Amino acid sequence: MAEQITLEEKRLVDQEVQLLEMGEKINKQSSEFDEFKKKYAQMESENAELKKQNDELSTESRTYAEQLAEQQEAARLEGNAEWLKSVENRLLPIEKEFAAYMLDVLTLAPGSEVRAYAMEVEENGKPAIAELAPVEVFMAMIESRDPEGLQHLYTEMSKGGGTEGGGEPSQRAQGGSKTYDDPKREAISRAKEMVKTFRKEGQDLPLSKAYGMVLEADTQLKEACAGIRPEGEAKADEGKQQMGRLYKR
Repeated sequence: MAEQITLEEKRLVDQEVQLLEMGEKINKQSSEFDEFKKKYAQMESENAELKKQNDELSTESRTYAEQLAEQQEAARLEGNAEWLKSVENRLLPIEKEFAAYMLDVLTLAPGSEVRAYAMEVEENGKPAIAELAPVEVFMAMIESRDPEGLQHLYTEMSKGGGTEGGGEPSQRAQGGSKTYDDPKREAISRAKEMVKTFRKEGQDLPLSKAYGMVLEADTQLKEACAGIRPEGEAKADEGKQQMGRLYKR
């Protein structure tokens, strides 16, 4: 006959079993926690490496962006300088300053800070510096023009036959005493005679070349054929003076 255990003994056995089960569960959780800690440490290491790589890429990106910006700025300034040099003979001195500033403003990259234009002025009889916005620079450039000189801005000032007086070539070359009913006919006639002379000497001379030789030998005839008029010369000289007065400080 099997020995029966008491209720107290059964209670103690159940407690022991529960403790054993709890210990196994704790050990299992502890093992899982250790594994989690290892994985977390590995993730932290990988994250630190990724952060390092990202920082390096960010630094390289900023360096490249700065270098690109410097190259673009150098190209912009060089392009502006080349263009201004190519048109400097079309600008008056005061216009060069305004044009350089306006071109700089118009070629800036979007979002760039626009610098004010520093202009010397007089305040209460003393020199001072005024800072002008782009629109004020444009207005100042227009306002700097002499209204009385503007009426001559589009006046024809060429030395050709298109000046006042009908536009026909002058019959008298400037500064000379020779007159020609028809300067070009005169030059052609001389060229034909030159061709005949060369042929008599056994040489072949094209009429076009002979025509050029005739004009080079007689500058007054050359000017008459070109339609240079004395009044055109005077008009050109007058125009230069007018353009010099066109702008004022």
